[in-house]
Amino acid sequence: MSLGKTNLGGMPKDERGLLAHCVKLLLMWVAASDGNVDESELEFADSKFPGTGDEPSTSDLLEVIRAADTRSLEMAIRVLASQNRELRTAFLDMAITMAIADRELAIAENHILRFYADAIYLGSDILQKRARAITGTDLPEPGDPGDPKWWQDAQSKTELKTQFREHAGM
Repeated sequence: MSLGKTNLGGMPKDERGLLAHCVKLLLMWVAASDGNVDESELEFADSKFPGTGDEPSTSDLLEVIRAADTRSLEMAIRVLASQNRELRTAFLDMAITMAIADRELAIAENHILRFYADAIYLGSDILQKRARAITGTDLPEPGDPGDPKWWQDAQSKTELKTQFREHAGM
């Protein structure tokens, strides 16, 4: 599902523009969270939001993320959270797709997806349902990076990534 397939027709143009800006910012946060914005991630974002010239560029949005502008990220989450369930679910689908666009699910991407699901009032059950629909498998449990044992368990992390890739057909 994409925002284009949802009912945006009744929304004023400036509200649609703000929503698109917020969604693209949040998608770029997912893309940049692994430390590298892959070409496939940029192509995905550009395909969902073809430029009209009056919106911030992808590089402008990446600068917001690199500057750790949490106010902008919070505002984007609040705008998205105020939308109807169909739009919020469409966003979650796009965020999941963005997270796996580079054929890798980074730990940070997994945590951000879980944050988004909670912040936009969909929750972990809907996140897992949408991940299964998109990838064919559940998102792996992210674990607790604050636990030293988690860092020592590199073999387990490798197995989870391999399992996710196999189930997602990557």
